[in-house]
Amino acid sequence: MNKNLTIIGGCGSSGTTLLRHLIGRNKEVYTGPELNCFNHYELYRYRLLLEKIDQMLIGQGRQRGYASFGAFMDSSEAYGISKSDIKKWVFQNGDTKSFINHIVNHIGKKYGVEHFVEKTPTNVYCFDILSKSYPHYYLIHVIRDGRDVVASLKKRGVSLFSAGSRWLFDTLAGLMARGQKNYIEIRYEKLVKDPYGTMSYLLDRLEIPFDPNNIFKSYQNEYKQSEAKLTKFKQHKSWNNSPVGPISETSIGRYRNELNPVDLKILFRIRLSKRAKSRLNANVDSFKKLLMYLEYDISESEKENANEHFWGHRQMLNVTGMQLKDYYRRLKSNYKKNIIKPPDIYTYIR
Repeated sequence: MNKNLTIIGGCGSSGTTLLRHLIGRNKEVYTGPELNCFNHYELYRYRLLLEKIDQMLIGQGRQRGYASFGAFMDSSEAYGISKSDIKKWVFQNGDTKSFINHIVNHIGKKYGVEHFVEKTPTNVYCFDILSKSYPHYYLIHVIRDGRDVVASLKKRGVSLFSAGSRWLFDTLAGLMARGQKNYIEIRYEKLVKDPYGTMSYLLDRLEIPFDPNNIFKSYQNEYKQSEAKLTKFKQHKSWNNSPVGPISETSIGRYRNELNPVDLKILFRIRLSKRAKSRLNANVDSFKKLLMYLEYDISESEKENANEHFWGHRQMLNVTGMQLKDYYRRLKSNYKKNIIKPPDIYTYIR
């Protein structure tokens, strides 16, 4: 296993930022802003990378997941890597592994570290190919109760249908690597309830020294003054806890106060399309079934609420409108990036 590179992914608002900061508090590790590198399918098809690199650098790369993502390595300058460096390395190296090693070696020399940990939530879209074709890189999949994820994403302005669909698709995308030797699964709930045990286990797997006195120190003040400038860190208002402050369990079960019974009824009826189910090789096809598969508790009242029939004329118009608005949002996102191909329909409400 190549211990120099670790790739973190997971649905947005699942705790990937918290984990990144905890790992990054080790002096042998460098973590920076989301690089948008390992989430690009073209990277793993080297001939395609050579052909499409110019388009990728301006945000016209292939979008292979539910959530759209930025241009290839759009924050590279924060790592001291210019666009000309990227193109030079692409054409200098004869394969994907050599190109990635070039990035890792550059960061190691520039910052004097042995380990580079990169966190971009949509990395999960390529976990399947990474786990099988590049087993020497560690992959960390952060999973959180989908209801809490939706509550957090809604606070960030994401619609109920979009938030639920993203958790369903993104979580299943990451699970495609489950069972591979380089796949590590971290539950947000366990991380915040038992940070010592979770981080001790994780860093042992990553072959990174575990220093609890440093890892669990609050870096709130220091971060505001220094590291924030480097990594362009922005704390979302939806976060109940800061990833650079003390670890807290207060965000577990937040959905109970922020989502109403109708919200939960709609979430539990979000399903994968046949195309998405085939692409993800999924053995579950709905938000509710995935919660159960991941062994998250669903109360009896939630089960009864989900089973109640409520699809009157007004409700049908409401859920149809949700789906149309979401598709229009995704279509508009593609249009802004000059991507002609319309987005695939991955989810629907039934």
